Amino acid sequence: MDALLRLVASLACLASGAVHLWLYAGHRADTPELALLLAAAAAGLTLTGAALALGAATGAAAPAAAALLAGALVAYAVDRTVGLPLDAAAHAHAHAGNEADVLGLVTKGVETAGLVAATLLAGAPGARARFRPVRG
Repeated sequence: MDALLRLVASLACLASGAVHLWLYAGHRADTPELALLLAAAAAGLTLTGAALALGAATGAAAPAAAALLAGALVAYAVDRTVGLPLDAAAHAHAHAGNEADVLGLVTKGVETAGLVAATLLAGAPGARARFRPVRG
């Protein structure tokens, strides 16, 4: 079960990191503040996803994945509703006409699956016991 949870959390981090890197490239010239946040998210998610893929399920990798994925979900919700604390003109330019875009929603679905997996992976072994199949 841990291997499956690690795989899901790792793939979610790597996919989200790739999306954030792609978004960074699109925003680095027009909204440098947003680009900096996207680059930091991309780096953290990619490094954490790689750590999980290499088997670092114990220690800080799983809790870091859970924190980063939760942060990405919250940041997206804040950005699409009230806006991140950026220049209002820069925010309007960066998000003109795409309040709820398909890429963002799909990415949030992947991040949610990864968050669940990372949270279960980071928890105590007894927390995962509830999700094991009953053998009779």
